[in-house]
Amino acid sequence: MTVAEGRARVTVALDDETSAALRALCASAGAQTPTAVLALLRVLLHRLTQGKDVPVRAGLPGRDVQLTASLDPDAGFRACLRAEQHAVEAAVGREPLAGVALTADGLGPHAVTADRVPDAGPLSVTVRSDTADARDARRTAGQLARLAREVCAAPDAPTGRLPVLPPRQWDGLLALGTGPHQDLPAERTVLDLFTEQVAAHPGAPAAVCGDRTYSYAELDGMADRLAARLAAAAPTGPERVVALLCARTEWMLVSLLAILKTGSAFLPLDPEQPALRLRELLADSGAVAVLADASRSGSLSGAPQPVVTLGRDTAAEPPEPPLRRAGPADLAYVVYTSGSTGAPKGVMVEHLGILNTVRYRIAYYGLGPGSRVLQVDPVHADAGISDVLSALCSGAPLVVLEREQLIDPDEVAAVIRREDVTHVQTVPSLYQLILDYAGDRLPSLRQVVLGGERLTAALAARHHQLLPDADLFNEYGPSEDSVATTLVKVEPGSEEPPVGKLFPNKTVDLLDEHGALVPLGALGEICIGGVGLARGYLGNRQQTEARFVANPVRPGQRMYRTGDLGRWLPDGSLVCLGRIDDQVQIRGHRVEPGEVTEVLAKAPGVRSAAVVAWPGADGSHRLVAYVVGEHEPALLRAHLADRLPAHMVPDAYVPVTALPVTSIGKLDRSALPAPPEPGEVSEESAEVELTAAQLRVAEVWSAVLGHRVRQPDADLFALGGHSLTAARIAKELGVAVSTVFANPTVRLLAGAVPDGGPEPAAPAAPAPADPGAFPLSRAQRRVWLTSRRTHADRFIISDLVRTGRSLRPDTLRTALTAVVERQELLRAQVLPEGASASLTVLDGLPGGVPLRVTELPGADPDGPDVREALRGARSVTFDLERAPLFEVCLIRGPVGGDLLTVSAHHLIYDGASVNVLLDDLFAAYEAVERQGAAALPPLEHQYRDWAAEERAWLVSEEATRQEAFWKERLQGVRPVPDLVDSTRRGRRRGLSGLVRRTLPAGSLHGTPATPYAVVVTAFTALVHRVTGVTDVVLGFPASLRHSRADDALIGYFANAVPLRLEFAQRDGLGDLLGHVGARVVEAYEHGRLPFDALVERLGIGAQPGRSVLLDLGVSWENATVATAGWQVEDVLAEELPADSDMWLYASVRGDLLHLDLTYDRQLVTEHEAAGFADDLVRLVSAVVTEPHTPVGAPGDVREEEEDVWSATSYDF
Repeated sequence: MTVAEGRARVTVALDDETSAALRALCASAGAQTPTAVLALLRVLLHRLTQGKDVPVRAGLPGRDVQLTASLDPDAGFRACLRAEQHAVEAAVGREPLAGVALTADGLGPHAVTADRVPDAGPLSVTVRSDTADARDARRTAGQLARLAREVCAAPDAPTGRLPVLPPRQWDGLLALGTGPHQDLPAERTVLDLFTEQVAAHPGAPAAVCGDRTYSYAELDGMADRLAARLAAAAPTGPERVVALLCARTEWMLVSLLAILKTGSAFLPLDPEQPALRLRELLADSGAVAVLADASRSGSLSGAPQPVVTLGRDTAAEPPEPPLRRAGPADLAYVVYTSGSTGAPKGVMVEHLGILNTVRYRIAYYGLGPGSRVLQVDPVHADAGISDVLSALCSGAPLVVLEREQLIDPDEVAAVIRREDVTHVQTVPSLYQLILDYAGDRLPSLRQVVLGGERLTAALAARHHQLLPDADLFNEYGPSEDSVATTLVKVEPGSEEPPVGKLFPNKTVDLLDEHGALVPLGALGEICIGGVGLARGYLGNRQQTEARFVANPVRPGQRMYRTGDLGRWLPDGSLVCLGRIDDQVQIRGHRVEPGEVTEVLAKAPGVRSAAVVAWPGADGSHRLVAYVVGEHEPALLRAHLADRLPAHMVPDAYVPVTALPVTSIGKLDRSALPAPPEPGEVSEESAEVELTAAQLRVAEVWSAVLGHRVRQPDADLFALGGHSLTAARIAKELGVAVSTVFANPTVRLLAGAVPDGGPEPAAPAAPAPADPGAFPLSRAQRRVWLTSRRTHADRFIISDLVRTGRSLRPDTLRTALTAVVERQELLRAQVLPEGASASLTVLDGLPGGVPLRVTELPGADPDGPDVREALRGARSVTFDLERAPLFEVCLIRGPVGGDLLTVSAHHLIYDGASVNVLLDDLFAAYEAVERQGAAALPPLEHQYRDWAAEERAWLVSEEATRQEAFWKERLQGVRPVPDLVDSTRRGRRRGLSGLVRRTLPAGSLHGTPATPYAVVVTAFTALVHRVTGVTDVVLGFPASLRHSRADDALIGYFANAVPLRLEFAQRDGLGDLLGHVGARVVEAYEHGRLPFDALVERLGIGAQPGRSVLLDLGVSWENATVATAGWQVEDVLAEELPADSDMWLYASVRGDLLHLDLTYDRQLVTEHEAAGFADDLVRLVSAVVTEPHTPVGAPGDVREEEEDVWSATSYDF
């Protein structure tokens, strides 16, 4: 590699070998050579931005275009090249590229150019910076060059694992993450630092508690006497734990010192916790004794440990017995933190670690007898421990706030003024309150140290405005690293306050998901090592081994994975940017709510703010802003829209008088008010009153959508509606489905419903249930006949439930039993009767409920063990003549929570049944946990009643009318030609294959059409471009649930409906979209006639190896649910018999549009299916963004297959 560098321009010339290898790679992937530069940049951006798909703007001859392609980090560079070439061709066609100039949001102030790409010789890439400093450009150029060599050496290796850092950058990052070395005194602990202060300043004030001041000598004497009592009461000493349960008084300090004097480790507990939780923590900790206030010792009655009551002290007590000293490697304290699994974790910190922290804090802040330190944080939070020890080990007096004072910001400010406090350490949210109440009346303050939460630029600016003489510091560090890891003095005007540079003897490495160092400026997980690292979690080996691991970049060293995201600034400062697990997907983009909070906090009139990702019922998230101060939502939106991408702008703004905080001053998310539901009345429209007709429509919408609707101009489809909800609304209001589509707001639909629509009918009395066998429904009959004929269990539906928690098998079994009692079809089996059959319902399942338990403790939820368990669950088979026809599997122990799989035969189950089963199961499980029993109310309306209604409808005038409609609509219809090669089709179908693609759900926005119509249009265009056909018949499922009573049932309510689409090759995609929308509505309105009845009445004959009218199809999956944090996804399996040539399953989960393409592997190869899927992704976007593009765009039709037609036709 050679480098030519100008003022802010760096050119990298690749060597001949790498250049030749890149050209060969491009040729093998069917890509032009300049595309290699685009692909290299895409891979690098993916690494720099923690896996985001960043749009790249390409400067091409005569124009600029945006190129979007999803990068799979598990795929090789060759596949990436293909995807980029597709993106280029979609944007500019097949014209040859002489060069390319690229910019992207994740690249900073740089552009990457390859102006002239020669046919031979070395390739060169130029990185140009808009700034005067070329160092960033030089780093980027070096990374591109390293990446080029790596992809040439391993073109099919996962790009997410390829090295991108040149050796010099790697070494520089290791040096950047290494704190200064500082010698620590041998065999000393923080207790020695305290006793030194006692000897040097015995009469100096050590603690101020209310009206009483205690000297160092007094505090030391009280601690000696309490230590003697403690040692006499329990077997204390090194590695023994003694719990402390005390109010914020002098006894809190005395107890802490007394425990250390016995050589034991202290365990501070929150005295406000419930007694049951306190006893659980005491049992978990193995504490040998408890020091407790007299008022709290009663809550420990029955505890196995001796309880030493505080508050009695006399100098006449006998001298203490000889006490054992602890050494630097002994345990100093245990502090409990909340755990991701829901159980608290006891962090074990050794003396050497807390000594390293305290000594550096004392030196850095200059603490000493002239300082006066306010004790804000409680000692059961490790920041409080740091406060206490930093003061008492430096000779500074500690001013202790009582709990009643702490919760009153005015009182806190009064104490600061009265006691001339000079040094305060607290969390930003509490400090914000102090500034709001008394920021300009704190003249004694000289140092303010903030930590525990992200410090915003707005709060820093407010501090410097109100307290210009007080220095502001930002500290960062987890409990697992002895309180503090980095710190920095925050200067006025800081745009993005960092968390600073390292404490001595510590290391910080920013790593990607594969354990490699991320480049300077890129996001990575903050991983901490060195002196101060905790031993781990008390009695929790599994959690310890998951978080405290070998450092992959510093051999022989240990590190703690914080789960925090950070990046290095060029000056060597660390910036913390939130939690990995705070990261959410918003419209296909990854978003850190903390980043939005920081920008919002700078808006005019905003005193403080918090942005929270609020989960929706479908598992997606939306951003909600909580704002303190004078503000108008419209102005806040404008402020954010000017500074952030659209997907980062919150869609709800909730005014609050103050942000709620926990007892230790952190944001209390659980206490935030729930935001208004989408479409719910807000401040901006609170005065709008609905007419009686509008109110009726709004009530129906609310019931169907599942959230309150009160805005007359809210759009149904913007509120989460889709074709199925439109059909339900139409039925409730007694109008045609097309009327709902044509009038998608409350106001419009109310005007289209005659007289406001029918009044709600009184519920009909349930038909008397026949306790015996009952006939199969028409859909069930089709499933039964096919299953009997093929002896293949293709009619199984499986769902995976990610619970996010640990489940008890016995409780789950009890809950499932209650669900089986409530839902008849879960106890049903087929009773053959010659050529027909009926269903019979058992009183109970002879072998009990079908719950299988698989133990996989600590397994990766997406790893091979779990995948194997899922394959086993999906491959289950059922004997239709023997109940049960479903099975639940509990996979216990994977990281992140237990998993459930639900597999059931379509004879008793459809896609919407998963919602019903899980709602019932969740309710029963919670009931068992709460009250020991799971009594679900009986259903008055069962599937047998619905089947009877279907039989009655089939002889009605409406059924005859629908039959006539379909006879006319399907006149002259022909099967679609084979997708690839007609010689591949046999008399039987092959096995099913599956390819998956995702793209941002925002790709569906920008058109009034439904998402389903957009996807069907793209699929139809794909079929046309593959086959040349302009008369396409697709299948799609329509729900036959006609009432809310049906919604409560498990059963097979799906119907297959043919969708015939006729168009011209020159029609635009937008024209086809309009046609599809109209035909979908039309099909829904005539979709009650069961498919087998339609085929039977119209005399459509089947052909070997084909599916009548259903060779191709598109399903929109609406079954995903998220209840109390439980998320559901479908499990599409391969290795099962195909039942169509190609079928697309589309769904929006979170903020991604998922396209799962199943295909008959006898007819379509995996490579061909992958190409179809890639084309489909581009077409979905084109339908919305390029509506005038012809359906048969030039060059896309496969000419060699255009004339392959079947001679079969149908005449009705």
